[in-house]
Amino acid sequence: MTLILVFSACQKDPLPAGADEAQRREIIRVSEQQIANAQQEFTKMEARILRQTPVNAVTLPAGSTDGLAAAVAEAGRGGTILVKAGEHLETGTVTITEKVTIIGEKGAVIFSGTEGVNVAGRLQPALYIKGATGVVIYGLDLRADSYLGGIGILVHNAPKTVISQNSITGFSGGI
Repeated sequence: MTLILVFSACQKDPLPAGADEAQRREIIRVSEQQIANAQQEFTKMEARILRQTPVNAVTLPAGSTDGLAAAVAEAGRGGTILVKAGEHLETGTVTITEKVTIIGEKGAVIFSGTEGVNVAGRLQPALYIKGATGVVIYGLDLRADSYLGGIGILVHNAPKTVISQNSITGFSGGI
C-alpha cells in the first residue's frame, strides 16, 4: 500500500528567468496532471480498503466500553476490526503496535476519555500507532468525551499508515 501526500500549502518556486508563456502553461499542465494522478491513486486505495473487509473481521459492537484494544489484540497482525455504527467509549489510550485495519461503519462514534495535554506533561492520545507498518484507520468519528481531550491519533515510527475519512473532534490535537 502506498501513502500519497499532496500538500496544497507550499511555497511556490519562481519560474526560471526568461520563461515564456508556453513554459508556464506546461508547468501548470504537468502540476495539474500530477494532482489528478494522486487523486486517482487515493480513490483506488480507498476502494481497496472498503473491498477488503474480510468475513472473519473482528466486530466491535455498538455500545462497547474499552473494547477496541481487545478487538485489536484479537484481530492480530494483518487483521481487520469493524467498528459497528453507534457509540463506543474508550477510557484510555488504545496502543496499536501491529499492522491492522480499523474500519468504522457510517455512524460509528468513539468517545475517548483521555485527558487534556499539559505542555510539560505527556501526550495522551485516544489511538496510539506505535512502530507498526501499514495500519489503516478509516471511517471513524473520534470524539473527546470531556471539554478538551488529549490527542486524537498519535502516529510514531509507523510507515505506510493510512488515516482517511475520519472525523476527529474535541481534542487539543487531531493527528
